[in-house]
Amino acid sequence: MHENAGHPWSVPELAAISGLSRAAFARTFRDALGQTPMQYLTDWRMALARDHLRTGELGMTRIARTVGYSSPYAFAAAFRRHHGEPPGTWRQRESLRTQAGPGNDPHTH
Repeated sequence: MHENAGHPWSVPELAAISGLSRAAFARTFRDALGQTPMQYLTDWRMALARDHLRTGELGMTRIARTVGYSSPYAFAAAFRRHHGEPPGTWRQRESLRTQAGPGNDPHTH
Protein backbone atom coordinates (compact mmCIF):
# COMPACT_ATOMS: atom_id res chain seq x y z
CA MET A 1 0.00 0.00 0.00
CA HIS A 2 2.74 2.43 0.90
CA GLU A 3 4.74 1.90 -2.25
CA ASN A 4 1.77 2.27 -4.61
CA ALA A 5 -1.15 4.15 -3.06
CA GLY A 6 -2.71 4.57 -6.50
CA HIS A 7 -3.14 0.83 -7.01
CA PRO A 8 -6.76 -0.37 -6.67
CA TRP A 9 -6.03 -2.45 -3.57
CA SER A 10 -8.55 -4.94 -2.25
CA VAL A 11 -8.64 -7.06 0.88
CA PRO A 12 -8.51 -10.32 -1.15
CA GLU A 13 -5.39 -9.09 -2.98
CA LEU A 14 -3.69 -7.97 0.22
CA ALA A 15 -4.61 -11.26 1.90
CA ALA A 16 -3.11 -13.21 -1.00
CA ILE A 17 0.11 -11.19 -0.79
CA SER A 18 0.31 -11.86 2.95
CA GLY A 19 -0.40 -15.57 2.54
CA LEU A 20 -3.45 -15.44 4.81
CA SER A 21 -7.12 -16.02 4.19
CA ARG A 22 -9.16 -12.88 3.69
CA ALA A 23 -10.77 -13.19 7.14
CA ALA A 24 -7.47 -13.92 8.90
CA PHE A 25 -5.76 -11.03 7.14
CA ALA A 26 -8.54 -8.57 7.99
CA ARG A 27 -8.60 -9.71 11.63
CA THR A 28 -4.80 -9.62 12.01
CA PHE A 29 -4.61 -6.21 10.36
CA ARG A 30 -7.34 -4.77 12.58
CA ASP A 31 -5.79 -6.26 15.71
CA ALA A 32 -2.38 -4.84 14.83
CA LEU A 33 -3.42 -1.37 13.62
CA GLY A 34 -6.83 -0.79 15.17
CA GLN A 35 -8.63 -0.27 11.88
CA THR A 36 -9.62 -2.19 8.77
CA PRO A 37 -7.23 -2.44 5.83
CA MET A 38 -9.46 -0.20 3.71
CA GLN A 39 -9.72 2.43 6.47
CA TYR A 40 -5.94 2.38 6.76
CA LEU A 41 -5.57 2.71 2.99
CA THR A 42 -7.92 5.69 2.93
CA ASP A 43 -5.99 7.36 5.77
CA TRP A 44 -2.71 6.74 3.92
CA ARG A 45 -4.10 8.13 0.68
CA MET A 46 -5.42 11.22 2.47
CA ALA A 47 -2.03 11.81 4.12
CA LEU A 48 -0.38 11.69 0.70
CA ALA A 49 -3.08 13.93 -0.75
CA ARG A 50 -2.53 16.51 2.01
CA ASP A 51 1.19 16.50 1.21
CA HIS A 52 0.46 17.11 -2.48
CA LEU A 53 -2.10 19.80 -1.69
CA ARG A 54 0.34 21.51 0.66
CA THR A 55 3.12 21.71 -1.94
CA GLY A 56 0.74 22.96 -4.63
CA GLU A 57 2.79 21.27 -7.35
CA LEU A 58 0.02 19.00 -8.66
CA GLY A 59 -3.49 19.76 -9.80
CA MET A 60 -6.54 17.91 -8.49
CA THR A 61 -6.67 15.46 -11.41
CA ARG A 62 -3.05 14.42 -10.92
CA ILE A 63 -3.43 14.18 -7.14
CA ALA A 64 -6.56 12.05 -7.57
CA ARG A 65 -4.78 9.58 -9.85
CA THR A 66 -1.63 9.51 -7.72
CA VAL A 67 -3.52 8.57 -4.57
CA GLY A 68 -5.89 6.05 -6.16
CA TYR A 69 -9.06 7.83 -7.24
CA SER A 70 -10.51 7.51 -10.74
CA SER A 71 -11.38 11.19 -11.06
CA PRO A 72 -10.94 14.51 -9.29
CA TYR A 73 -14.64 14.31 -8.38
CA ALA A 74 -14.24 10.93 -6.65
CA PHE A 75 -11.15 12.27 -4.87
CA ALA A 76 -12.92 15.46 -3.78
CA ALA A 77 -15.86 13.47 -2.39
CA ALA A 78 -13.54 11.15 -0.46
CA PHE A 79 -11.48 14.08 0.82
CA ARG A 80 -14.63 15.89 1.98
CA ARG A 81 -15.87 12.76 3.80
CA HIS A 82 -12.48 12.34 5.48
CA HIS A 83 -11.75 16.00 6.34
CA GLY A 84 -15.14 17.69 6.39
CA GLU A 85 -14.21 20.16 3.66
CA PRO A 86 -13.27 20.10 -0.03
CA PRO A 87 -9.60 19.74 -0.96
CA GLY A 88 -9.45 23.22 -2.51
CA THR A 89 -10.71 24.82 0.70
CA TRP A 90 -8.22 22.76 2.73
CA ARG A 91 -5.39 23.84 0.40
CA GLN A 92 -6.31 27.54 0.72
CA ARG A 93 -6.50 27.35 4.51
CA GLU A 94 -3.14 25.58 4.71
CA SER A 95 -1.62 28.17 2.37
CA LEU A 96 -2.86 31.00 4.59
CA ARG A 97 -1.50 29.28 7.67
CA THR A 98 1.90 28.78 6.00
CA GLN A 99 2.01 32.43 4.90
CA ALA A 100 1.11 33.59 8.40
CA GLY A 101 4.04 31.63 9.85
CA PRO A 102 4.33 29.85 13.18
CA GLY A 103 2.27 31.44 15.92
CA ASN A 104 0.46 33.67 13.45
CA ASP A 105 -2.39 31.40 12.41
CA PRO A 106 -5.20 33.80 11.45
CA HIS A 107 -7.76 31.28 12.72
CA THR A 108 -6.51 31.41 16.31
CA HIS A 109 -7.02 35.14 16.90
